[in-house]
This record gives sequence, structure tokens and C-alpha cells, in this order.
Amino acid sequence: MDKIAVVTTFPNNCWNVYAKKMLQSFVQYWPADVDICVELDDDLLLPDVKRILRPTDAIAPGWGDEHKAFVERNKDKDHPTDYRKQAVRFSHKVFAIHRAYAAIQDQRAHNEPYPRYLIWLDADVLTTRNVTMEDIRAVLPKQGDAVAYLGRKDWDHSECGWLAFDLENGGGGLIENVFNAYSSNHIFNMEQWHDSWVWDVCMEADKKTNLT
Repeated sequence: MDKIAVVTTFPNNCWNVYAKKMLQSFVQYWPADVDICVELDDDLLLPDVKRILRPTDAIAPGWGDEHKAFVERNKDKDHPTDYRKQAVRFSHKVFAIHRAYAAIQDQRAHNEPYPRYLIWLDADVLTTRNVTMEDIRAVLPKQGDAVAYLGRKDWDHSECGWLAFDLENGGGGLIENVFNAYSSNHIFNMEQWHDSWVWDVCMEADKKTNLT
């Protein structure tokens, strides 16, 4: 089967709230050949994360340049209570996914083994039983689709705690489109500024697998 990788990120102050348990449960229950990449705010938690992850997993401490620039120029724009207008708060996922995708592209360019599928997994998701490759296959994009996601029928946007991209069928282009919407500040022209809304806007109707 094509290689699969997972990416996640979390703020430092959530390490002991949920992120530590999430990583521990991932290592315990997910298949050993599914690697995880963790983006950190800085190197403060680097030793703690290294103690949990496996040698094949990856850690990216500190933010990339576009990530830093977006936060800096928009740091005062987030609404204090309305998540629909909190661009910075929900931007970290987008930049972490794009960073992982860029690393995969670099692997590909150097003829190194690289994942076909990149999965975003929220850092507050606790795994409680063994996850098999069959389990994962069932929630990947169907043949020809770019992304699998959790749509909603009772809300005005999707739940994006799980996103699975097929990088051979347009998933990379979707990641780039959402990244560009943030790096260009185009999201501020949208009705809502959080990432779930932006993913929904950018997902092509005929290239997505709704898992709900």
C-alpha cells in the first residue's frame, strides 16, 4: 500500500492538557509504518516530544517564515469570543500541513521514499484501540478524490479535526490553495476566517470524500 504520514501541531500550553496523551496513544496504537510529524511552537517541548516519538517520526520546532509573518501582521485581528473571526488562532494547522507537504515534495524531488497520503489529526484526538491499515484505508479519499473530511449536516461548516489528502490526486493543490489564502490575507475577504471555513471554500465539490 502507498505510504501514509500524519501531521499535527498544538500550542505549548496544551501539552499537559491533551497533546502528550495524544502522542502517546498514537505511538501505542497506530501502525508502526505510519509516521507522524509534529510541529512545535519552539524548542521548549522538544525533549519531551522526542521521548515519546519513534526514530522514523519527525519534529519541526519553530514556525516557518510565512507562518511567522502571518501571525505578526494579523496578531490583533482575532475576535475575542467569536471563533468565526479568529484567523490567527486557527492558522497554525494550515501552516503545519503545508510545511509537512513541502517536506514530502522535497523527499520526492530527491527520489526518496515519500507518502502518497497526508493526514491531519487534531492534537486532542485520543486513540483508544489498535488502528489497522484497513481502518485507515476506509477513511482515505475515494479513488480520484483529493481529500476526505468530516462534513456536517447541522452546521454551516465542516469539522476539520480529520483531513486526509491524496497527494497524487489534487491533495497537494488543495493544500497550496488554502496556504495561499492565508499567506496572501485573502481569508479576510471570506465570510468566516477559521480554517474549517477556508477548507470548505477551497475544496472542489467533485474531488472530496465526505466521511459522515
